[in-house]
Amino acid sequence: IARNFIRDVHGAFVLSEARPGVVDIVKGMTARIGKSELYDEWMKSGGAFNSYMDMSDNGAEKAMKALIKGEGKIDRYLKTPLGIVNVLQDVGTVVEQGVRIGTYNAAKRKGMTDADAALQARDASIDFARGGSATKILNRYIPFLNAGFQGLDKMRRAATTNPKAFIAWGTATITVPSLVITGWYLHFAPEEDKKEYLEIPQWQKDLFWVVKVDGAWVRYPKPFTIGYAFGSLPERFLIWADSEGRTDGKELVVELTKGMASALSPVYDPSGVMPSVFKTYVETVANYDFFRGQRIYPDWMDSLPPEQRKS
Repeated sequence: IARNFIRDVHGAFVLSEARPGVVDIVKGMTARIGKSELYDEWMKSGGAFNSYMDMSDNGAEKAMKALIKGEGKIDRYLKTPLGIVNVLQDVGTVVEQGVRIGTYNAAKRKGMTDADAALQARDASIDFARGGSATKILNRYIPFLNAGFQGLDKMRRAATTNPKAFIAWGTATITVPSLVITGWYLHFAPEEDKKEYLEIPQWQKDLFWVVKVDGAWVRYPKPFTIGYAFGSLPERFLIWADSEGRTDGKELVVELTKGMASALSPVYDPSGVMPSVFKTYVETVANYDFFRGQRIYPDWMDSLPPEQRKS
């Protein structure tokens, strides 16, 4: 939840025309928690994905049970074994909507109409209601497929609507920190830290800024899609330029192209088009994690007795 919050805030700042600041996000969070007048304005404008009541079959059923039984939030959390799931779900909703309300507030502050501000709020991170009929069907079987398409389309719209602001803010808030962090570990940090940094799996460095704090490596999330385009590409180039026995530029171009294709694709790798249950079965049988690009069960455990084969 915390990582998604950071990504949503950063992404909304770079990609949204409203460009919400810290004060806007704080106002959005407090408005959502307290359901203040700003929250009511956001709801009435259509900035939420639904109305004040969820009118789906499940929503109507839950509302009817709540009316008949008179159950409140505490009952929902405590009277079921899955109460902790409900708590986490509600916390996630509050955090996500807080960013959207903050974006709505920023848009109104800049003089946008209620309708335009609502559109900015819906599109603050991803407008999950957007998408074609075929995508919505496939999304039932391929998790986050539509979110991937919408993230790519959102970046395209931001780049074409205001390319100067898109490049300027992407460079200032993603490229610069990426170059500073990578440059530090390549050229100024102790040799041991440099070695450890270079050994961090590439998928982690593509999705996070990784820094060492008090002897432990800490991961700070990059925004999806734009994080790779503005951050991971220059990072990879710096690492390649510093490597001993440097490979030719052709191999670098191929590697960067593959990485960019993965970042821009609605699925991270070709295996992502498989339904989750089938993909899990294939990975288990093949003993290979497609996302991390490595064996699930490491080679070094093969020689150990069964009772010691755990990590």
